[in-house]
Amino acid sequence: MGYRYVLKIDIDVPFLDKTALSTWEETRRVILKHLGVRPIGFKYARTKHGWHVWVDIDSDYPLNDYYLAFLQFLLGDDHRRATFNLARAEAGSFKVFNVLFSKKLRQKWPMERLIPYVLKLITAWSLFEVVKELEEDVEL
Repeated sequence: MGYRYVLKIDIDVPFLDKTALSTWEETRRVILKHLGVRPIGFKYARTKHGWHVWVDIDSDYPLNDYYLAFLQFLLGDDHRRATFNLARAEAGSFKVFNVLFSKKLRQKWPMERLIPYVLKLITAWSLFEVVKELEEDVEL
């Protein structure tokens, strides 16, 4: 028994039936085994646009957040979600944002409340890029 993780996959294909999902699962098991990760179990939840899938995995070695996000991408996670998760993982905040919702949480935010959050995100990303460039230029 090694390290346990849960991968979260968003499949936005609404017409997949149980037979198609079974084939999808078989192919995901092959991918994971090829990468040296043991699939433990799959859980499915129907959504308006398709399926949410939780994949329990076991690994003999620790996996970092970026690699977990990359595994989700390889398993067929929604590409837009994968893009954001990979960026969040690179920025160091993957675990907080690697979530699936059974329904969209929509809240009407007044613009004056939304702008500070967007500015914080832009500032954090800009700072991350500066630090990354410094790391490349300066030997620490």
